[in-house]
Amino acid sequence: MRKMFKIFHILVLEMKLFVRNFFTVVLLSAIGVGFLLLSVSLSRIVPALSADILSLGLWLAILFTTLLSLFPVIARDCQYGLVQQYALAGVDCFEYLLEKLFVALLRLLLPVAVYSFLIFYLLEIDAGQFWLLFILALLHAFALSELIIWLGSLTGEFSNHVFFLLFLPFLLPHLLSARYLFRLVFEPSGAYPWAWFYWLLSYLIILFAGLWLVGEFFWEEF
Repeated sequence: MRKMFKIFHILVLEMKLFVRNFFTVVLLSAIGVGFLLLSVSLSRIVPALSADILSLGLWLAILFTTLLSLFPVIARDCQYGLVQQYALAGVDCFEYLLEKLFVALLRLLLPVAVYSFLIFYLLEIDAGQFWLLFILALLHAFALSELIIWLGSLTGEFSNHVFFLLFLPFLLPHLLSARYLFRLVFEPSGAYPWAWFYWLLSYLIILFAGLWLVGEFFWEEF
């Protein structure tokens, strides 16, 4: 019961931070909308590459929003040494990571919903494609959240160049899955690429396992 109270207290603090930074999330969503509008414009100019341009534009919008919206989540804990304090207070690493991922997902629900609805409106896709796009975009945002929380905690927020040196190689498989999976919405003809969907799921599982195992090691070192 006491441990549950501790993790609940951390969650309350995170929710207060989320409320205080809600305007920032809205602003980031607006900038992401700019990425999407630009990609829609380019897809109309170069119709032969429209599916690839739209897929890349949506992926960049999700990447930009996820990276900057999670900055306060990681930077505050690193700046004030809260991770060490939580470890010394007896908070379990697994519970801490689940709480971080829950807050990250909560932060990204609004941007992902806005991006999906904008594409639904501009491209006049049907309701089934809209929900498919929303689920795929949310999975990609969640995968990016895992990666950012893992590397951000490992390297000490984002001021360290090591973060970007490790971050960029991990983006390649993520970008490849986005390119093929988002095409289902922008160019729905053809068979469903289940292999890339399984690729994304394996990416999610492996990242979470790595996040947990590395976190457990450093948790004990604190």
